[in-house]
Amino acid sequence: MIFCAIKSCSALLDLHSGEQAHQQALVFGFVSNLFVSSALIDMYSRCGRLMDAWKLFDTIPYRNVVSWTSIITGCVQNDAACQSLPFFKELLIEEIDNEDVSLDHVVLVSILSVGSRVSSKGLS
Repeated sequence: MIFCAIKSCSALLDLHSGEQAHQQALVFGFVSNLFVSSALIDMYSRCGRLMDAWKLFDTIPYRNVVSWTSIITGCVQNDAACQSLPFFKELLIEEIDNEDVSLDHVVLVSILSVGSRVSSKGLS
């Protein structure tokens, strides 16, 4: 239920309600759920609070492809494409050691977006 509330806040760009949902997730212990924490990362990113998304991402001890995709996509959405590259590098390293992490088409599309944004700004 909390997952759906967070996803709704994300879609509506409702930061205030999203922060309240985050507090409820903390109170009831749902933040440790990878899908809830990934939804929170997505919500903060979509609402322009990339630093909050980064802080939350850093608290996740065991990440999966959804959490990695959420933070990389968040960087792209907030014109911080260059900042997503270290995350992608970490993802590639973690993919070797963690069977729950493997590249999929969603993260690859995000990385292609990074490449096009970095290239269009002449930073490549």
